[in-house]
Amino acid sequence: DPSLVQPFSRFDTNILNLLYVRTFDVNNRHVTMIAMLRGGQSERNTLVEDGREITSSTGLADPFIGFSVNLLGLPPLGREAFNEFKHGLKINFLVGASLPMGEYKSTNAVNLGSNRWTFRFALPITKPISGLGGRPGSLELIPNFLLFTENKDRELEQSLLFTLEGHATQNFSQRTWGSLGFLCSEGGKTRVKGVTTNGSQRSLALTATLGINFSDHWGFQLRYGQSVAQNEAGLKGQVYQFKLARFF
Repeated sequence: DPSLVQPFSRFDTNILNLLYVRTFDVNNRHVTMIAMLRGGQSERNTLVEDGREITSSTGLADPFIGFSVNLLGLPPLGREAFNEFKHGLKINFLVGASLPMGEYKSTNAVNLGSNRWTFRFALPITKPISGLGGRPGSLELIPNFLLFTENKDRELEQSLLFTLEGHATQNFSQRTWGSLGFLCSEGGKTRVKGVTTNGSQRSLALTATLGINFSDHWGFQLRYGQSVAQNEAGLKGQVYQFKLARFF
């Protein structure tokens, strides 16, 4: 669970995501359904008094399902109409939840499942721009609010976590593009049995992404992320992400 930070611990996590995205028309609104199934392995290496303690978890992580409704800038369109549509400022409202169905054992110090519900509310904002050499580009800003229910097994509570994500994307050719981005986090104080165990997080990470569309139906993305600033309770680390997409 990346929303939880444990001091003096190192996590090595490998996750495989299966993502399904479907768009449709609801009351003349462009609506996108997002479903994600996740699984893999997470290993924690913790510094203790007599050395290091290693624990791990393998299996399914909590799946995610969400819906994004366009509020401005994108009416329901077919494929041909979408390709001819002149895009402008777009604002969506996204609501989703991570379901507590992942691998979880109360005796484990590390679990891929969180044994709690996580609700996400976001307002993605996208603005197309004319980038380098007059090629298309875009600016994107995504404020997120994450709300957590209690993990009753451990009597763990967590306050609201706010994140702000941004991307500047540039098309290099008809089939290649790249982007630079950032991710800021604030909040997420944790309590166990009513006692504060970790203060509010504050962190900043930078990201770089390269995308290649091999055809009209297949695409590939490579992303790297690195935390550059954080407080004592903030998350520190690196992320390598590989994404293969099939377009229908």
